[in-house]
Amino acid sequence: MSTRFLIVRTLRALLSLVLVVTFVFLMLRLAGDPIKILLPEDTPASVVEQYRARWGMDAPIYVQYIRYVASVLHGDFGTSFRDGRPALQVVTERIPATLMLGFAGLTVALIVGLPAGIAAAVMRNSIVDRSVISLAVVGHSVPTFFFGILLIMLFSMSLRWLPSSGSATLAHLVMPALTIGLWNAATLARFTRASMLDVLSQAYMKTALANGLPSSWRVLRYALPNAALPIVTMLGLIVGQLLSGAVIVETVFAWPGIGRLTVTAVAAREVAVVQTIVFISALTMVMANLLVDLIYGWLDPRIGSKTGGISR
Repeated sequence: MSTRFLIVRTLRALLSLVLVVTFVFLMLRLAGDPIKILLPEDTPASVVEQYRARWGMDAPIYVQYIRYVASVLHGDFGTSFRDGRPALQVVTERIPATLMLGFAGLTVALIVGLPAGIAAAVMRNSIVDRSVISLAVVGHSVPTFFFGILLIMLFSMSLRWLPSSGSATLAHLVMPALTIGLWNAATLARFTRASMLDVLSQAYMKTALANGLPSSWRVLRYALPNAALPIVTMLGLIVGQLLSGAVIVETVFAWPGIGRLTVTAVAAREVAVVQTIVFISALTMVMANLLVDLIYGWLDPRIGSKTGGISR
C-alpha cells in the first residue's frame, strides 16, 4: 500500500473530524446561552456576566473557537459546569460501559447476521431465503427503543428472567446487547445476502459447480472472500454506530455509557461535555471508516489502481 494512499485517506479523515467538531461547536453556541440555562431565572445580570467571563463565554465565537482548538491540542477539553471536573474525565469514565455494550452487540450481529445472509444467498428463493429477508425487513423496521421495550415486557415483567435496567451484572447486559445486535444483524444479513448473490452468479463460481466442488468448499473458499468488500464496509459503519450511537438503547435500559451521558449533558447544556462526546464519537467513526478504507484497498488492488494510490 503506497504512502500517497495512506496520506490522502488520513487527511480526509482529519478533515471530516475537524468539520464535525466545528459544526457542533457553532451549533451549541448558536442554540442559546448555556449560562442562562445553568443559573436560576432571577439571577442578577452582573452574576450572569461573571459566570460568562469565568467560563470564557463572553468572548466572540471565533475567539472561543480558537481557544477551544488550542486547548484540545494540549489535551484540555474544558470543564463540566455541574461538578467542576474535566470534561474528558467525565466522558472517559463512561467509555468502558459503552465498549462492553458495543462489543456484545457486535458479537450478536456477527453470529446472527452473517450466517443468515450466507444461508439466504446459497438457498436463494427457498423458504430459508424468504424467512431471512422477511425477518431482516421487520428487524430493521422496528425502532430500537420499541424493540427494547418489548424485551423488557417479555423477559423482565412477564417471565422475570432478566433485570430491566442497570449494569450491575452480566444479566443486565443481555437485553441491551440483543436490542443493538439484532437490529444490526438485520442490516448485515441483507448486505451479506446481496454481496453473496453477486459473487455466486459469477462465471468462476459456475465453473466450480460444474467441476463438482462441494457446496461448502465453494462458499467458504471462493464466494465468501470475494464477497467480503461490501461486508467489511458495512461492518465498519456498524462498529462506528455501536460505539458512538447507542443513545436510545442506553437510555431505555439505563445503561451508564456515553449514550446516556449524552442525553443528560444535552439537557443540562453541558457544553464542554457534549463537545467532548462529539469529538470522541466523531474520532471513533473517522477511525472506523479509515480502517475500512485501508482494508478495502488491501483486499481489492483495483481500487488503488483507479486512484493511483495503492501498490502491492
